[in-house]
Amino acid sequence: PIPEHLAACPRTAEVLRQIPHNGFHVCFSAIEAGGTLKPHTGPTNASLTAHLGLGNCAGARLWVADGSVDFRDDEVLVFDDSFVHWVEHC
Repeated sequence: PIPEHLAACPRTAEVLRQIPHNGFHVCFSAIEAGGTLKPHTGPTNASLTAHLGLGNCAGARLWVADGSVDFRDDEVLVFDDSFVHWVEHC
């Protein structure tokens, strides 16, 4: 936990305090228009990853293996991150 980050998001921090630690992580990412997150895989094939689009998602797309899906504000995308995946925000 990074205290400054938790202080900046007090409601999220409170929710996280109520979730038992599972060895993985929760993070915020912002990919501006024109940005990408390079292809990568997760550390294990024993879990799923959930991405929640918080805002300004128009133009952001998640690619997983041979498919893709657009991010949408307030919607969750769940996928197996053991497959190669990446994000492009046009």
